[in-house]
Amino acid sequence: MNVADAETQKTTKKKLKNLVDI
Repeated sequence: MNVADAETQKTTKKKLKNLVDI
C-alpha cells in the first residue's frame, strides 16, 4: 500500500466519522 493511499483512507475515515457524529 502506498503512503498516499494510507493518508487518503485515513482522511476518508475521518470525514465519514465526522458525518456520523453530526
